[in-house]
Amino acid sequence: MRRRSIARILPQGRRGVGALGGGEQTQPQRRAKRCRKICTFDFSDDIAKAIQNGTIQFAIDQQPYLQGYIPVAVLAIVEKEYTTDPAKIRQILEANPKFKARLATYGLAPSYGPKNIRSGPGFITKENLDKVIKYAGQYR
Repeated sequence: MRRRSIARILPQGRRGVGALGGGEQTQPQRRAKRCRKICTFDFSDDIAKAIQNGTIQFAIDQQPYLQGYIPVAVLAIVEKEYTTDPAKIRQILEANPKFKARLATYGLAPSYGPKNIRSGPGFITKENLDKVIKYAGQYR
């Protein structure tokens, strides 16, 4: 069964962003002419091609590697440093050279709040598409 998850497609001249689910198999070229922007919350070879040719502006990336890595790293810091202070945990994590290297290598970007470290969302655009394709299914 083909999955269809169009959140909203807006005609040209209207404000907003249209969203296509990754399983959407209709003709994005036609929609692109009528829409200001098309984005998606899933990733596939077709989505990568559409981002590359400009039909889709970006895809939302859940960054699953960070979803698994951040909680384990935080627990390790809590255990080693005997702290539950979010600011201190963040400072230690951000200063970790291995963590910084992984972020750079895999093209990941956590989001930091005053009391939390979020795994995303990240965004897949033309600028980082090659890195996402290279690590998709492994670290992305």
